[in-house]
Amino acid sequence: AAGPLPEIQKFHQYTPSLSVSGQPRRNQFAAIAAAGYKVVVNVASADSNPDAIGDEKKLVEAVGMEYYYIPLKWEKPDAQEAITAMKLLDRLQNKPTLMHCYVGSRASLVAYLYRTAYGAAVEADEMATMTGLWKLNKGYELVDDVKALVRK
Repeated sequence: AAGPLPEIQKFHQYTPSLSVSGQPRRNQFAAIAAAGYKVVVNVASADSNPDAIGDEKKLVEAVGMEYYYIPLKWEKPDAQEAITAMKLLDRLQNKPTLMHCYVGSRASLVAYLYRTAYGAAVEADEMATMTGLWKLNKGYELVDDVKALVRK
């Protein structure tokens, strides 16, 4: 089980094994590992993340965590990419995982989809959590293309 990371922007812990956040800073990966996380999943596409870290995989692996990169385009989300991310989360369900994107909106979308499709989560509760997180990210609220993806 992993602990909370309040110093990471837009951090939200769903369970002891699944958390989401915005882009961690270079110097935060050691703290993420020290908090018990074993995996970092980055779902931000590099072209939409001005804070992207080019050598993030190297930084994550240097502190003993696994790293996965599944770039999701926020403006036009692709259902297959979201499914790939959900299947990865399902494979990792027993490993404490921090999934991040630029501000946390894509990561919370994937968490919502995963928790409602693969888990016993109540859809209305998950929607409320996701939209609450999105309200923290002005300009990254629920848009029509994302609404369509959520309905699939």
